[in-house]
Amino acid sequence: MTLQSAARSLPVLILFCSTLCLAVPPALDDPLVFSLAPMEGQAGRQVLITGVNFGTAPEVRFNGTLAPIDAYRPDMGRLVATVPVGATTGPVTVRNTDSGETSAPAPFTVLPGTFTPACTALGNVTDPAVFPVPGALVVAVDPVAGSFGGIATTDGFGDYVLALPSSGNYELHFIPPTGSTYHEERYPITCPGAQDHRFAVG
Repeated sequence: MTLQSAARSLPVLILFCSTLCLAVPPALDDPLVFSLAPMEGQAGRQVLITGVNFGTAPEVRFNGTLAPIDAYRPDMGRLVATVPVGATTGPVTVRNTDSGETSAPAPFTVLPGTFTPACTALGNVTDPAVFPVPGALVVAVDPVAGSFGGIATTDGFGDYVLALPSSGNYELHFIPPTGSTYHEERYPITCPGAQDHRFAVG
């Protein structure tokens, strides 16, 4: 090919690449992770994963190690997984078994050791407007830092159980399902130390 013929074919090559060399956008039902909270922690630490299109039975892996899922609300795009034993620093991936897999925007740093709660709290809610709300997700949040403390589980006797990463002040966020007639409510609680602490809000 002469220099002149190559020059004549260059516009064709550019046009060809402009139609075929573009990045293929993700399908509408592909999963997408927006954020992780926190971004580091030990094995046993709960991590809040937010995103969309996680599917009906998502799988979460910390740098390839399968993680247990503690709570999943597909209508909210919120998933809580526990850092598994043996996990190492690296990407957190969420797999939608119906469509595909995606990674969080930034890697998760696995710290040495095992997560031990700085404060455990056991309590109940007396406000009938939020307790019991069928399908509600109950989350503890540090109101100053805005950081995720963990989810509240029920003990089967009407109490909520919390295992918090540090002592201090938190807010309990009662998040009803999408489409519910209930509204999100927030209640302050204090977990003063390493001992079990009882609380009642509402």
